[in-house]
Amino acid sequence: MKKLVYLLVALLVLVGCSSDKTNQENIVEEEKHYSILCPSGAPAMVFYNKLDGFDVADAGAIKTQVLSEDGPDFCALPTNVAITLLEKGIDYKLVMFITYGNFFVCATGKDDDANMDAGDKIVLFSEGSLPDLLFHYVYGDGFNEGITYVNDASDALRELVSETSEAEYVLLAEPSLTIAFSKNKDAYVYENLQQAYKDLSLTKIFQASLLVKNSVEHDDVVEFVESLKGDIDALLENPDIMKTKIEEAGLSDELAQAMFGNIDADIAALSNNNTVGIGYNNAVEDKSAIDKFISLFGMGETSEEIYFQ
Repeated sequence: MKKLVYLLVALLVLVGCSSDKTNQENIVEEEKHYSILCPSGAPAMVFYNKLDGFDVADAGAIKTQVLSEDGPDFCALPTNVAITLLEKGIDYKLVMFITYGNFFVCATGKDDDANMDAGDKIVLFSEGSLPDLLFHYVYGDGFNEGITYVNDASDALRELVSETSEAEYVLLAEPSLTIAFSKNKDAYVYENLQQAYKDLSLTKIFQASLLVKNSVEHDDVVEFVESLKGDIDALLENPDIMKTKIEEAGLSDELAQAMFGNIDADIAALSNNNTVGIGYNNAVEDKSAIDKFISLFGMGETSEEIYFQ
C-alpha cells in the first residue's frame, strides 16, 4: 500500500512539474508582443494578424515617435521618408518592403477621343509626393497645362465620380479605385503606373518600408519577419481572412475603418490581382533597386549600415 501511495505522489509531482514547464513556455511565448506603428490604408493591411500592440498614425506622427526614446518596436513609413531618417542615424534598421504601389491613371469616360492629350483635364493628388513623381516619370511634363492638384486620394475619388466634374483623367490609389468603379460605370484604368514605371526603370515601386528598433533582438526580428511573410501569403491566398481576424480581435467598425479603410473594398482589391500592391522583400537584397527608386526623390545611394542583416 505504501508503495502505491509513493507512486501516486511521484506521478503527481511529475505532472505538476510538466504543467509548470508548459505554462512557463506559454508565458514566454505570450510575452513576445511588439509595438507596431503604421500609416493607415494599404500598409496597415499587412498587420491584420498582429493587432495586439498595433496602431496607425500619419507619417509625420510616426516620424516624431521614431525620433523619441519611446519609439515603437516596428514601424512602417513611406520609403523615402524612412531612408532619410535612417541616413541621419536614428535607432532603427530597414528590414523589408511591404507595399509596392497602387496608383492608377483612370479615364472618367468624358474624353471624346479616349486618348490622354496635352490640354486634357487631368487631376492628380499630393503634389510633389510619390504619385505625382510617378506620373511625371512616366509621362514627362507634356501634360502639365491640363493638370489640377487636389489634396489626397479621397478628393481625387470625388472628382472621378462627380457628374459635375470636368476631369477627363484622374490619378487614384487603391482602394479608392475599386470604390470609384462601383460609382462611375464609365470609368476604367487608363494606365497602371506600377507597370509603366517597371517598364521604364526595370525595377519596382518600393512604396512602404518596415523598420525595426535596434533594441529588438536579432533572432526575434527574424522570427517576426517570417511570421509576417506568412501572414501576407495567407492574405493574398484568402483576402477574406483579414475581415475574420479583425472580427476576432473585437475591433469596432469605426476603428477598423480608421486603420484599414473600406474593408470590403480592400478585400475586392486584393482579390483583383492584388491591385492594392502588398507583398514583401528583404530590404538588403534589393539595395541596388531601392537606390534607383529613391532617385525619383533626388536622393543618393543608401548606406549599407541602414539595413538589417
